[in-house]
Amino acid sequence: MRLRCAVVLAAVVTGLGAVALAAPAGIAPEAEAAQEGSHEIAAEGLGTVAWRNSYEPGQVAAMHEHPRPRFVVVISGGTLLATAPDGTQRRIELRTGQVVVRPAERHALENIGSTRVEVIEIEIPDSGG
Repeated sequence: MRLRCAVVLAAVVTGLGAVALAAPAGIAPEAEAAQEGSHEIAAEGLGTVAWRNSYEPGQVAAMHEHPRPRFVVVISGGTLLATAPDGTQRRIELRTGQVVVRPAERHALENIGSTRVEVIEIEIPDSGG
């Protein structure tokens, strides 16, 4: 399942600040059988989509692509393990209220912490120029 992300306005609406999230990542082979987290459209319009993604402890997001840069608004923080297509892994510590700007990337995720992680991802649309 490929995830689509969304636009900048949702970050402004939440009134949260800005920071940077960890690099691309994926899931260890043994985690691929784990339950997929939830991914739903939070808002659509102006040529973009905002996604609400949540992961209970142990849940994953299979390898997927973010074709454009995006804002990630952290609703509920925790610890994710990100795995890049080449197998490189990176631990990501997210803080509630954090806003992160991420580049286009391909990765998989696993919630390796003990708390639910919930984010809203807002794709930054092309400038059209």
